[in-house]
Amino acid sequence: MCNVCVCVCVVLRLHLAYELCLIEHRVGSPEKPLSDLGKISYRSYWTQVLLELLSRGYENVTISDLAKKTAIKKEGKNNIT
Repeated sequence: MCNVCVCVCVVLRLHLAYELCLIEHRVGSPEKPLSDLGKISYRSYWTQVLLELLSRGYENVTISDLAKKTAIKKEGKNNIT
């Protein structure tokens, strides 16, 4: 499989996992331990999702608001070093 196809599959898997969390009204986080490539994938996905949401012009948004709208666990990004 080509590298582009692998990247697309990873992004789709992450997106689907977080969409399921939204449907189930829960927050998600990566499984642990996380590989170096997994860390890069999650950081990239989180960045894309949060920037897209913030670009919609939300004002006075809190971390809790972002977590509810994205299903991304508030502590999730900080736990990956």
